Amino acid sequence: MPAIYLNGATLMTTPTPRVIEIARETGYEGIEARAERLLKDAAEVRMAAEIVQPAEVLTLNGVALTVRADGRMDRRLIEDDLKPRLQICRDLGSPYLLAIPPRAPGLGTRRAIPGTRDALELARDRADRVGIRIAFEFLGFG
Repeated sequence: MPAIYLNGATLMTTPTPRVIEIARETGYEGIEARAERLLKDAAEVRMAAEIVQPAEVLTLNGVALTVRADGRMDRRLIEDDLKPRLQICRDLGSPYLLAIPPRAPGLGTRRAIPGTRDALELARDRADRVGIRIAFEFLGFG
């Protein structure tokens, strides 16, 4: 039977250590952690890291594959966003960082795809350097 992890958006306003506890109490294998909370609070990262078991945080959600209005990736922004997120993955033992495609108003899908591909490759290459894999969440462009 495949492992089932608790989606981080389900308990988005709940501190990460408590989300881990809830997942344990309700029979989930682990969680998807939310970057928004952890980027704002280093103490929450430390508290979660103290209680998390191996393979309990499947992925950190996430990093935006930011593209400009012309469809090109925003390399500097992506690289700046990757650094703290990859560190959180390492701190929590998460093997995956979830990458999210752009939501650029007015940017058509055809124009977004090449920049998104470039951004995904950049994220993959940076993550690979520290032993993290990139997972891709596609909910659509726009």
